[in-house]
Amino acid sequence: MAPQPAKVVRSERLATRRKEVRRENRRRRRRVTFATIALIAIASGGWVLARSSLFALEGIEVTGTKLLTPAEVLQASGLHRGQSMLGLHAERVRARIASLPLVREVTVERVPTARIRIAVVERTPSFVLETVEARWFMDAAGMVLGEANGDPSLPTIRVADSLSADVGDRVSDPASRDAMTLWSALPKVLRTPGATIDAATLADLTLERPAFAIRFGSADALPQKLEAVRLVLDRVRRSGGRVLMLDVRSPDRPAAKMA
Repeated sequence: MAPQPAKVVRSERLATRRKEVRRENRRRRRRVTFATIALIAIASGGWVLARSSLFALEGIEVTGTKLLTPAEVLQASGLHRGQSMLGLHAERVRARIASLPLVREVTVERVPTARIRIAVVERTPSFVLETVEARWFMDAAGMVLGEANGDPSLPTIRVADSLSADVGDRVSDPASRDAMTLWSALPKVLRTPGATIDAATLADLTLERPAFAIRFGSADALPQKLEAVRLVLDRVRRSGGRVLMLDVRSPDRPAAKMA
C-alpha cells in the first residue's frame, strides 16, 4: 500500500500572528513614507522661506571709515542687500572685516528692521613717513596706512630710500625703526607738533624743531643723551642764550652751536 502524504496541521494562532506581522509591516512602511514626505516638505518650505523677502537684508550701514572706503568694508564683509538674514553670523562677518590691515577694531550688530550696522575703528596715524617718492601715514607700530596729505600736527620721519612696504605692512628698515624709537623716548616738551626726525643717514638721527635741532646719532644710549639735552637746555635757558644746534652723539661731551 502506498504511503499516505503527511497532513499539514495549520495552527489558527500562528496564522493570525502572521497576518498581524504583515499588517504591522505595512503600517511601519506607511509611517516611514509619510515621515519622509513630511521632512521633504519641511525642508522645501524652509528653503523657500529662507530665500523669501520676509528675511531679506534690507540695508547695511558702515561708520568710522576715513582711510578705508565703505565699499572696501562691504566687500570684506561678504554681505549684500537682499541676502537672507537667516544663517547670518555676525561674528564671522566681524572676523572678515577685522582681517583688513587698516582696521583696529570693528563691531557688527543687527538693527531693526532687517539691517546690519558695521562700526569700524581704523588705525590712527602717528607719523608721516617721508621717502624720496612720496609721503605716507604710519601708525605707532610702523604700519603703513596710506599716502599722506598735509597734517602739520604729526611728526615726520625722513628717510633716504623709497618705501619698502605696502599699505598694511610694517616698515622694517632700521632707519625708520630707530626714528620711531627716538620719538617714543622724547619727553613731551621736545615733541613739538610738526617736528621732523631726519633719518636719511643710518645711525645719524637728527631731531629738527622750528627753533633748533638736536643731533642724536644712533638710537643707542638714549637715556644718557636725553639727560645731556636736559642739562644743556636748562643751562642755556638760565643764561638767556639760544641754541641753534645741539650735538649729543657723545652724551658725556655735548656740543652746542649758539645763536
